[in-house]
Amino acid sequence: MAGITDNPADALLHLFHRMVTSQYARPKLEKRTDDEVWTIYQEPLARRRIVKKLRPTVLTTDEVELKFEHAFRNERWHVLQPMSMDYVKKESIQNKATRWLGNAMALESNKELKKMYILLGPPTLESYQSAYIKAKNLLHKMPLEHELIEEDGAEDFAAYIESFMKEHSVQ
Repeated sequence: MAGITDNPADALLHLFHRMVTSQYARPKLEKRTDDEVWTIYQEPLARRRIVKKLRPTVLTTDEVELKFEHAFRNERWHVLQPMSMDYVKKESIQNKATRWLGNAMALESNKELKKMYILLGPPTLESYQSAYIKAKNLLHKMPLEHELIEEDGAEDFAAYIESFMKEHSVQ
């Protein structure tokens, strides 16, 4: 447990990192998870007894296989995808939107998918609003039928889904 070094400052820095800072928990990259965003939308959907009609599904194409935890079928699948945009770094907001734009492009060829509802969880930091708007602009470029829902519209969205399910006899 001894050694010789030509650069004691670098050796000390390396040892400090290895023995001290590596023991601390890494900071979270996401302030709110997709599951935490889902709880905002789940409450009004549960009051209307819609949550029990939702079920998981896996949609595949040659390029991707994606599992959606919240979906219902009316001839074709309607998927509800909670999406937290509440990140520590602004760049993560754009990265997530870009990833989902790519997923949507890959899912475009899946004939089983009718519509994707993106249930957004906006950033809590006001200074991230411009990044959030840019991310939504990216998401609007999804080539499949989609709708972006804001958290403050969760109640209206639940009413819409309830009405849709009644009108189309979704079980």
